[in-house]
Amino acid sequence: MARLDLSKNYNIMATMLRWLSNATSLEYLDLSGCGSLTVEPPQVALGALINLKGLDLSSNSLEGDILGILSNVSGGGLKHLDLSQNYFTGTITRIVRSLRHLQHLDLSDNSNVAGHVPDLLGNLTSLRHLSLRDNNLIDGEIPPTMGHFVRLEHLDLSHTRITGDVPSSIGNLSDLVYLDLAGCSITGQIPPSVGNLTEREYLDLSSNDVVGSIPETIGSMVHLETLNLFDNSVAGQLPETMGRLRRLKSLDIADNKLSGQLPTAMGDLCNLTLLDLSYNNIAGDLTDLLRGLSTCSRGSSLLSLFMKDNNLSGIIPSSMGQLSQLEYLFLSSNSLVGNITEAHFSNLTKLFEFTIVSNSLNVILPNDWLPPFSVFFIDMSSCHIGAKFPDWIQTQQELHSLYLSGVGLSGSLPAWFSDFSKGLQDLDMSSNNLTSTSLVFGFLERLARS
Repeated sequence: MARLDLSKNYNIMATMLRWLSNATSLEYLDLSGCGSLTVEPPQVALGALINLKGLDLSSNSLEGDILGILSNVSGGGLKHLDLSQNYFTGTITRIVRSLRHLQHLDLSDNSNVAGHVPDLLGNLTSLRHLSLRDNNLIDGEIPPTMGHFVRLEHLDLSHTRITGDVPSSIGNLSDLVYLDLAGCSITGQIPPSVGNLTEREYLDLSSNDVVGSIPETIGSMVHLETLNLFDNSVAGQLPETMGRLRRLKSLDIADNKLSGQLPTAMGDLCNLTLLDLSYNNIAGDLTDLLRGLSTCSRGSSLLSLFMKDNNLSGIIPSSMGQLSQLEYLFLSSNSLVGNITEAHFSNLTKLFEFTIVSNSLNVILPNDWLPPFSVFFIDMSSCHIGAKFPDWIQTQQELHSLYLSGVGLSGSLPAWFSDFSKGLQDLDMSSNNLTSTSLVFGFLERLARS
């Protein structure tokens, strides 16, 4: 028998595994997701499995010194080792370096496994998959010699104590598809050599201390589907070459120091489902972006548009209403002007939350308007709605939160609002000129009783 898969046998017992020591021809052993498994049975058996090339003990919540497992396999030709999602402890540097034939190494989600990355990597140049994610005691810098690991396809060092710059030699990893360095202490700039990684689909450098601008060469990563750079200090203007990333589905560069205008070609990114550029200093208008996305030949894929807390100006084009997949629209705290009409919502049948608070917008919607959506959250505070409370609000039977502070309301609330407000959990109509607040007091009484 060369391969044995006993994964997800939640009641497997130690006595059931005693015979493993006799399975000397075994090449691959999968004991992942066996809830009652303890570390001793596989640890005892491993020394006898002299032909073992693959071992998966992931997702077992195993406890103990990781050397108890690794020392028994260090002498063999192990190529695949997955010990992720356990509670192993101990230092792995010396013992892992001895596993020189490894192609797949996953030690993620162990928390207390320790190792120094430059020493750990050693000469494991056969690696294709390396994940050390969520290990608080993994530290050190990514060495320039990382460029020698030319077979790497998957590299995940996220949420470790990795420090220093991303070395320019990373550009030598031409087969790299997945790179995740999120939540570390990475510093310095994104090296232009990333443009050599034309096969890469996933790049995450979020929640670090990355500075400088995004290199123009990023436009060469034509297979990129996810780019996460949020929570850094990335500055400057988004390069025009980003318009070449036609496969991009998720772009999140929120909470940085971006400035300048949006590249015109960003409207060509028809596969985008998430665009989050919130909390930057981006200026200019949204016309090219929304017009481009609204004219995608197969329709826009955009589900979430987050552009709040920037310096955007100009009007919101009515072409926004053609983004038929849009669910989340956050344009608050900018300098947008002009009118919002029925056309802006014409095909937004899936809209779930929208906020346009803190802009200079006039919301001009007729009283008999029937919105195509049923939303959960509305914030139009600081916009101009007019004196009359909008009747179309009563069509929103799923509404949870309504914010209409400082929108110019005056007079009495409509009679229907009393029953309608029973479904609301959050209501803000401050800074208006309402003369009858009895309905609001009724809302407060119901809230107090809930």
